[in-house]
Amino acid sequence: MRNFIAFFQRFRIFLLFLILQTIALGMYFSWVSYPRTSFFNTSSSAIASLLEWERGITKHLFLDQANRELLKDYNRLLNKVPTSYIPIDTNVSLIKDTLRKLSFERIPATVINSSFSNKNNYFTINAGRIKGVQPKMGVISTKGVVGLVYDVSDHYAVVKSILTENINL
Repeated sequence: MRNFIAFFQRFRIFLLFLILQTIALGMYFSWVSYPRTSFFNTSSSAIASLLEWERGITKHLFLDQANRELLKDYNRLLNKVPTSYIPIDTNVSLIKDTLRKLSFERIPATVINSSFSNKNNYFTINAGRIKGVQPKMGVISTKGVVGLVYDVSDHYAVVKSILTENINL
């Protein structure tokens, strides 16, 4: 027991430093959105898989709301005149623009971490360099433009939201 107390007396300054450093880094990553998102994006696959697991539970809890939104979209599309839109084959992920002769590839992804109440907002998606995501790519959802890809790792990407103050679309 004396050795245990002697250890703490001998290294008390260093242990206090470690405790204070852990508290400071914890506060920094929890209050500032970009470093937190960037840390989760570039960190190990264990943390990323933990975030995906958390997102899966959250999605499961809100399935009823998602089903209602899908039903609304389905009914809205059924009420449209069939000649007012061009049918797109769901197996093809390449969209061709006939006016400007551009083509866009859709890469499906899910948001696994996000912030929306800060001055600069970012979110992490589960698609990265391996799936073909690159910086400055646009990100869209069924409701419109969501943001631009800011940083990319092999399996994840950080997206700068349109709720951010300095974004150019």
